[in-house]
Amino acid sequence: MKILLVAGEARSLLNFREPLIKEFQARGYKVTAAAPELSSSDVVADLIKLGVVCRDIPLSRTTFNPIADLRTLFALFRLFKREGPEAVVAYTAKPVIWGMLAARLARIRHRCALVTGLGFSFIGGHGIKQKVARALVQKLYAIALQSPSRVVFQNRDDREFFETLQIIPVGAAKIVAGSGVDLQRFKSTAPQTQPIRFLMIARLLRNKGIYEYINAARLIKRLEPQVEFHLVGPLERNPDSVSEAVVRRAVSENVVFWHGGQADVRPFIQNCSVVVLPSYREGVPRSLLEGMAMGRPIITTDVPGCKETVRHGQNGYIVPVRDSKALSEAFLKFIRQPGRIATMGAFSLKLVRQEFEAVQVSRQTADAFEL
Repeated sequence: MKILLVAGEARSLLNFREPLIKEFQARGYKVTAAAPELSSSDVVADLIKLGVVCRDIPLSRTTFNPIADLRTLFALFRLFKREGPEAVVAYTAKPVIWGMLAARLARIRHRCALVTGLGFSFIGGHGIKQKVARALVQKLYAIALQSPSRVVFQNRDDREFFETLQIIPVGAAKIVAGSGVDLQRFKSTAPQTQPIRFLMIARLLRNKGIYEYINAARLIKRLEPQVEFHLVGPLERNPDSVSEAVVRRAVSENVVFWHGGQADVRPFIQNCSVVVLPSYREGVPRSLLEGMAMGRPIITTDVPGCKETVRHGQNGYIVPVRDSKALSEAFLKFIRQPGRIATMGAFSLKLVRQEFEAVQVSRQTADAFEL
């Protein structure tokens, strides 16, 4: 069987889907991957070494432009007809929408959608433009997900949300435990506690909780100036993006250290005490799983996708969403009782081994597609 994997970003194929690609190959499937500017990306050589055939597609992740999106749809249709896969697997919003539509037009037998989160259109805001965009995306999902072979979600809340909106029939979709994390790559190390360092790894988007993290850090720095707050993540072209000026101001005030986007986050996790993600909603956040795999406790929000990674009081703390004060209070628990860092970090590692190990999750995902 030949599988064509459609992605919205080239690097995600290696960072998030390498274990799934290897699982497909172990089952005897040939894998072709398609993503924007894939042939010129920094991951194409590694994908080719894995035996993946790489193809470019025109696709913009962050904006809805009718002309550009129609171009994406027909480019995918032509690619599917030319490559002739028996199965198309797409993940993230635009690849799922346009990939499933193109696969139906091309009469692909197995059409598989992996919904890894709701994205900005559903969680970014409540203005008129946002409501129009949300209604449009909802309608496109409903059309795209009509009778595909399988729809797979990464948490129960997202599945129920789609069922409530009648985008998919009740009980038709399956759930897997996120994308998993490679325990051979993200190996456990002793937490750094002198000084205590908090670390947030995320794209610089409002809905990742960047403002809450900076504001909570500012509150703590007034009480405990020796504590460090680190931020790893790139600037984004997105209606929900946080401006560089906001981050630069926090840096200039000695509130946070900003390291920009990083291809390898392991050194930053190794040098931190606690991993933080005050996001508004996720599929299952990879940054938290990576922190857990390296033996770090976590602080995150009581929202779909994030709350699945925490046993409150055992491997970290769950705080209300959009609440800087509550976030700062969770910081203080670790600052005032640093012995919790190692104890809770050990529970994080135990939990990730039980539920989120990459090979195990990739096997679950491949099984869910029933190819």
